[in-house]
Amino acid sequence: MFKAQVFRRGFSIWRRRVPESQIIRSAIRDGHETIQIQRVRINTPLISRSRMIGTVVTTIGTYQFLRWLDDDEEEEKTDTQVGRHRQGGAQVNTWQQVTADTTFEEDEEDDDVLLFLPTGLSRPKPREYYKGSDPEWQGFLEVSRNPERVRQIRRDFTRTVRGEVARDTQYKRLLGDIEQNKGNVWIDVVFPDGPPLEYERPGIEITDNLEIRRSLQPVQHIHHHQLRNTLMPIAAANAAYMDIKRRFWVAWIKVRRSLGYPVKLDVSDFAYRHALIISQPTASPSPRTTSQVPQHEPTGQSSTLSSTFQQEPQGTSDPSKSILARYAPKLRIDRDMVISGKLFRSIMEQAHSQQQEPPPRGNIILTGMVEVVGSRATITYNVIGHYDVKTGEFQNVKYFHRLARSRKQSPRGGP
Repeated sequence: MFKAQVFRRGFSIWRRRVPESQIIRSAIRDGHETIQIQRVRINTPLISRSRMIGTVVTTIGTYQFLRWLDDDEEEEKTDTQVGRHRQGGAQVNTWQQVTADTTFEEDEEDDDVLLFLPTGLSRPKPREYYKGSDPEWQGFLEVSRNPERVRQIRRDFTRTVRGEVARDTQYKRLLGDIEQNKGNVWIDVVFPDGPPLEYERPGIEITDNLEIRRSLQPVQHIHHHQLRNTLMPIAAANAAYMDIKRRFWVAWIKVRRSLGYPVKLDVSDFAYRHALIISQPTASPSPRTTSQVPQHEPTGQSSTLSSTFQQEPQGTSDPSKSILARYAPKLRIDRDMVISGKLFRSIMEQAHSQQQEPPPRGNIILTGMVEVVGSRATITYNVIGHYDVKTGEFQNVKYFHRLARSRKQSPRGGP
């Protein structure tokens, strides 16, 4: 029934429209028969044999290619280390000179890189340790052999932490007037075994001469952790969970009050007051003017009309804003659905501040507990910081709330 010419004419994807003269000649040749062409669509399954084979072949090929890149890099590092161990005496100096020249040439080549295509995520470099002849280790020895300097470092670090707490408005309202010379202190001095861990990212770079080569790009510590936090947003999930928990607790209190059950909030609890201060917004809303407050509250339909009239924004002369306000969909966002920015930000800052940064090269780690005494309360903080031996300055000083106690405590069970 189906002719070859008619079949091509009906299912051709390259010639969508056939000339009428060709259709007439075809009809005369076929005897003016009526031919019905039933169009069908063949649905291929999502998981087919060809797709599975193609996916497996592509995955294995990509894995072997990346593994080949990593193996070549490890072989180059191994050959370099073997060459360094085999050299001795004057040959070591020659090897160092050749290595320095090679490094200089590599730096010149790196300046001509046009494009870097990463082939994987950042990863830590092999761990390095201080040697006895390193100047950083010699500085550590000088500090450890001078007990008076160690005690002075602890006193200065304690004074720095208490000064930072005194300038923090969040804890200043809770503590009151802070006494700098009161409170217990426990500070440990830790000498790191090596410089901070470095990170690198493998990839392929393209030079000015259109040369494609494999290389490793250094990655900063903060960028590595930012990427990790982006791929695994634990802090954001925890902040969202705490906000949902707070909303559920407020809704539960409202339900109990609507049903007539007694709701008792222990405002005298010190932990409750501390949480209330943290969740309190920093800026108070602007007071309402006399034009915004109606002198006589209308009733019935007039109140609805007046409230509607007051809530309507005034028209602007900008035509783009009027067009946008006319055609754009109006989204009604309930105030209860908005996440508390103060609470969310405080949880995020607490999560990120607890990430201990590695000490810079030649720095000492100071960690322990510092008690801050105020006129209203006493708070114990877990503290950590770094001390530069050469400059004598403190870096990355952080403090975390550990325990809070009120100066005046009354029996909660009654007299």
